[in-house]
Amino acid sequence: MGWFRPVRAKSIGSQEMRALPVARKQLLERLMDVELNIRGILRGFDLKVSQVTRKTFEARIRELATG
Repeated sequence: MGWFRPVRAKSIGSQEMRALPVARKQLLERLMDVELNIRGILRGFDLKVSQVTRKTFEARIRELATG
């Protein structure tokens, strides 16, 4: 009847190639969300994390939390 148009489906190989970058992007977004939430919680107690790298973030948070 002509109501529907054919859709091109992506191959399995193509889907597998995109799965890893998409998963990595989602994990990095979640990590950033958690870091920003921690910063926000600490800011409520007048504690500022300041600029830190991903490697030094945990140590700085522990330092602020022990005080």
